[in-house]
Amino acid sequence: MTGIPVPESMCGKNAGSIEMTLVYKTKTDLNFPHYYCCTNLELSLGYYKRGAWKAILTSKDLLALQKNAEDKETNREMFKWNPVKLYETRLKGGALPEELVLRITPSKRDFCADNTEIRYSVVLSFTHERENLFEEIIMHYDDYERVLEPASRMWKTC
Repeated sequence: MTGIPVPESMCGKNAGSIEMTLVYKTKTDLNFPHYYCCTNLELSLGYYKRGAWKAILTSKDLLALQKNAEDKETNREMFKWNPVKLYETRLKGGALPEELVLRITPSKRDFCADNTEIRYSVVLSFTHERENLFEEIIMHYDDYERVLEPASRMWKTC
């Protein structure tokens, strides 16, 4: 997926946050009860600047890791295989481009032989500290209909 539009109020220097929720359908194997989920998706939200990848949200921004910070490596491995993940980052005045790119990296456990597609859904939320972004996003909805589906319209299609 490419070309995720950033609300104009969030471009340039800003103060706010970005949240991203990932849900995916993982293959399971009851023969391995301690390794129930066989597949994993890792997300990275960012942009390319002069050919180099600049990440804004990555697995280090998983909320579960931030709240359970005692043993980060153990927690990272535990939450890596969780099919529901919530990422969050606070923007500290850095400049955002007009569009972001979502990179998705699949992996599977060693014992998993299948190469099936992994069905997923991503919900992306922009929050500005001083401005309501809803009207701004709805105003540009038709320009980005291929990548956006506002919640107000999504409920009508469920």
